[in-house]
Amino acid sequence: MAFLTPLAAEAGALTLRKVLPWLVSAATIVALAAAVWLQTIRLQASQTSLRAVTAQLQLGQRDTERWQLAADQRDAVIHDQAQQLAHLRADATLAQKVADDLDAARQRQIADLDKQLRQLQARAHAHPDQVRPLGPIATDVLGSLHSEPAGTGADPAGD
Repeated sequence: MAFLTPLAAEAGALTLRKVLPWLVSAATIVALAAAVWLQTIRLQASQTSLRAVTAQLQLGQRDTERWQLAADQRDAVIHDQAQQLAHLRADATLAQKVADDLDAARQRQIADLDKQLRQLQARAHAHPDQVRPLGPIATDVLGSLHSEPAGTGADPAGD
């Protein structure tokens, strides 16, 4: 059996020399297939992520367009309200001027009426014979209450 040892060694070496390249090739093919499979999975994950990011980008762009439209509408409303406010301020200024003018005219009218009242009171005290007592009303103040025919009596308003 000793003679079989070199033969077995030669057969083992021959088998190993014939099988080893196939084993290395098979291991290389398996490793390359695994690497391709991993890269395919990574590529699919990247494509899915890219689609999700693209959808989010489109959603963000639509949101931006809606927000821009809303902001433009808000700015238009603010501008319109500012114009209305300016008109209202101008109207208020004009109304205040009119009110001041009316108040000044009323004050002048009150002063004139007060002056006339004092003059009538002074005339009534100066000429008590021309005053007819009617309670709080005096005839020279209201000439229409005079019972004398026109042109027959003295003029109560004249001095």
